[in-house]
Amino acid sequence: MTASIKGVALQLAIAPILRGIDRGRISWDQLEVSLHQQDLVVLEEKVIPGLWYPIATFDRLLGFSMASDGFQSDRQWVQVGFQVASRILTNHVFDDMVSAAAARGDRAGHTLIGLAPLLLNFSHWSFESRSDDGRHFRVEVTEAEEFPKGLALIVQGLIEYLSTRVFGERSHVCSERPTPDTLVFCAQP
Repeated sequence: MTASIKGVALQLAIAPILRGIDRGRISWDQLEVSLHQQDLVVLEEKVIPGLWYPIATFDRLLGFSMASDGFQSDRQWVQVGFQVASRILTNHVFDDMVSAAAARGDRAGHTLIGLAPLLLNFSHWSFESRSDDGRHFRVEVTEAEEFPKGLALIVQGLIEYLSTRVFGERSHVCSERPTPDTLVFCAQP
């Protein structure tokens, strides 16, 4: 099975590239030099939100997109994750899920990690609360060898956004990859 991501998330990587092409800031020649042929095919076709696309294509498109926008620091990638989450998760479909999770208090994380299998066909996610109020927590992602660094930073921002929604304040979230197959996100107020 090819590690893949849903088209709805792939659009995150594609939209800035298409805007750059429309504004004349990105040329097709630049894309051909920087990307693989299969990435170019995805750019030429309409991305279907519910279909699966290779995570490697997502990673290359996202990297190109961020580089063309001048992103240099990891914190900028985290901020993108926060902003994307604030746009996507306020949609009425996800808003109800986030509100329900907030009502569960320290068990909110167990509800929210349920989002991962909706967007990724690989990796296994677990949540561990490390305080009575749930504000200190740890998310471990295993079977994550193919999880790109850029996506991990964006997820870090997404977790920061969710903590803001659930607890009313933004948590400090850090991430690390203790083994090639494992990602860990830790949060504290």
